[in-house]
Amino acid sequence: MDNFQTYALFLETIPDAAIIIDSSSIIQLSNKNAARMFGYPTSDLLQQPLDILLPLPRRQSHHQQVSNFFEHPAQRKMGQDLVLTGQRSSGEIFAIDIMISKIRLDEKDYAVAIIRDDSKRQNAEEQIRLELEKQRHHAQTDSLTGLPNRRAFSTALDNHLTQLEYHNIAFSLAYLDLDNFKEVNDTEGHQIGDLLLQKFGHFLNQLCRSRDLIARIGGDEFAIILAESNEKQTLIALQRICDQVVKLFTREKWPVTVSVGWVYCSERGQIGASSDLMMAADKAMYQAKQQGKNNIARGYY
Repeated sequence: MDNFQTYALFLETIPDAAIIIDSSSIIQLSNKNAARMFGYPTSDLLQQPLDILLPLPRRQSHHQQVSNFFEHPAQRKMGQDLVLTGQRSSGEIFAIDIMISKIRLDEKDYAVAIIRDDSKRQNAEEQIRLELEKQRHHAQTDSLTGLPNRRAFSTALDNHLTQLEYHNIAFSLAYLDLDNFKEVNDTEGHQIGDLLLQKFGHFLNQLCRSRDLIARIGGDEFAIILAESNEKQTLIALQRICDQVVKLFTREKWPVTVSVGWVYCSERGQIGASSDLMMAADKAMYQAKQQGKNNIARGYY
């Protein structure tokens, strides 16, 4: 019995798919597990180019990898976090993991590849990633309005302060409170109150730019980061919001307006923590209420 026959019998004893190729990427040996994995009769794989087991985009680069391996052979272990794919006879592309070693049979060098179907593991990891992403989204999203919540807003505000410090990108922070919301909530019920908050949140999304961040801070209080907005632009945007909100709630026959406090952030050195900005904008919002509600007041930090 020659070395090839002996090695062929050995390959049938291992639980993984296994193939042996020569330096020209021609398959010289294959076990039944490899044939089963790739969807071929075992005899159909012999003397075939390795290309038939590879997706088309991988073939050219793989030729170079095989050449490099035979010139500088080094064992490749499994689980090295490389994204590898194979192609079944049906055309299906699937994830694989491979261990490659050099062997010498009958005075010639070959490469033996032990192959595992990695698609189940990668699919499981993707499901875990999606679930974690879903949980992270829920943790930072207000369940009633779908807007970012206070936690997400605080993170975004910290990021804007960092951009201001290192890149001098100014922004404005606005704190909004619905006037007379409690009256509607108490007289028409919580269901109508929730509907009002949802409509207001959706309306703010329509009125603001895509690069602005809108959040529900809690109750009937909302906040906006107006990105790269100067003082004049901020005041125009906030006045537009106040005017349009009056029209919106008048159509709904709700006696609700909005009071707004805002601060302009242009010099990082004068700002303490992000919570200081929130307090300054909140204080300005209460000034707007004291001035008769449906008003805008500027705060300073």
